[in-house]
Amino acid sequence: MPKSETTYRESVNLYALARQLQERYYMHLGYIDMDAIYFADKIGDKPQKSPVIDVSGVRSQWVRQILSHTSNNKLYCIAAWFTEWSELPYNQQEWLMFDTLYSIGVENDGKMRGKDVFEHGIIADFLGVYWRKDLEVPSLLNSPDPLPIPPPPSLHEDEGSTL
Repeated sequence: MPKSETTYRESVNLYALARQLQERYYMHLGYIDMDAIYFADKIGDKPQKSPVIDVSGVRSQWVRQILSHTSNNKLYCIAAWFTEWSELPYNQQEWLMFDTLYSIGVENDGKMRGKDVFEHGIIADFLGVYWRKDLEVPSLLNSPDPLPIPPPPSLHEDEGSTL
């Protein structure tokens, strides 16, 4: 059976989740310009090794291709495979979106934050290193108070990766 071509459609659900997370975890995500992100559902056959959600900046070919059809003020694209994303428990979606947003460079210039232990250690410190496989992670949004996630490293330190 031939693979279907991947199409992208704007996702108000991904945007709404991102906005809620930013409001609740402003210390970690407050630097992000949500208007500089295009949120999209991917429709098609997900490659086996492809993550269910990912983010890239304007330096990625697939992002430039998508953004060529939108307004020019977008510097990032966050895209999730619609079917697989919909099947995940909501708490897992929250954490994956938090991690994805946290990957955005602190300067909001199309660059990405390094995915190393120092930068992304705050999530592993809170949930453990295998958190992506744990389908019973605590909710980020459905608790009375924000969860005590360790504070991020200084926002003015070297960003690392420039994907």
